[in-house]
Amino acid sequence: EHFSPLKKSLQRLGSAVVRRASDTDVPDTTSGFRAYNREAAIQLAVVSKFTYTLETIIQAGKLLVATDHVPVATNPKLRESRLFGSMWAYVRRNTVSIFRIYAQYEPLRVFMTLALIVGLAAVGVWTRWLVAWMNGSGSGHVQSLILGAVLFNAAVVLAALGVIGDLLYAQRVMTQRTFERVRRIELQLGIPPSHYEPGAKGGQEPTTGAHAAPTTEEREAVKL
Repeated sequence: EHFSPLKKSLQRLGSAVVRRASDTDVPDTTSGFRAYNREAAIQLAVVSKFTYTLETIIQAGKLLVATDHVPVATNPKLRESRLFGSMWAYVRRNTVSIFRIYAQYEPLRVFMTLALIVGLAAVGVWTRWLVAWMNGSGSGHVQSLILGAVLFNAAVVLAALGVIGDLLYAQRVMTQRTFERVRRIELQLGIPPSHYEPGAKGGQEPTTGAHAAPTTEEREAVKL
C-alpha cells in the first residue's frame, strides 16, 4: 500500500513480463515470500547471484513445476530498502536478470529475434542505398552500403549464437536432470547439503570428496 503509483505501475509491468517469460500466472513475481515442497526444491537450481525470485519462477514454468499464488498480509513499512540505492537501480538490475534468465531457457528465440531485428535494419539501410543508386547518387551513399553489411554480419552472428545457445540448452537440460538425480541419491543416503565454507573452524564437515563418500555397501544399497 505504501508504493507510489509509478512503483505500482512498474511492479505490474515487470510481473507481466515475467509471467509471459515463464508461462505462469503468478501476479506478484518479485515477492520473496516463497514456499517449496520437496519435489519442487529438488528440481530447481538457482544460478543467478542477484535474484532467486525471478529465476525460480521462470525455471518452474519451463520445467512444468506447478505454481500457485496465495495472498498474504505484510507488516507496515519501517525503513527504506538497504539493497538498492534507488528504484531505477532495482528496475535496471531486474531487467538484465530477466533477459539473462530467459535467454538461458529460450536462447534460440531470443537470439533469432535479435537477428531478425538487426537483419531488417540492414535491409532498410541497403534499401536507402538502392534508392539513391537508382536515382544516380549511389556513390554518395557508400556509407549506407557499408553500414548495411556490418548490420547483416551482426545478424548472422546473432543467429549463429542462437543455434549454439540452443545446443547448449540441450546440454543444460541433461546436466539439470543429472543434478536432480544426484540430489535424490543424497537424500536417500542421508547426506546433508554441501553448503559450507572450506577450512572454516567449527563448521559443517565436508559432504563432498573422498572423505565424505559413502561406503561401498551404502553405494550398492542405492536403487538407481
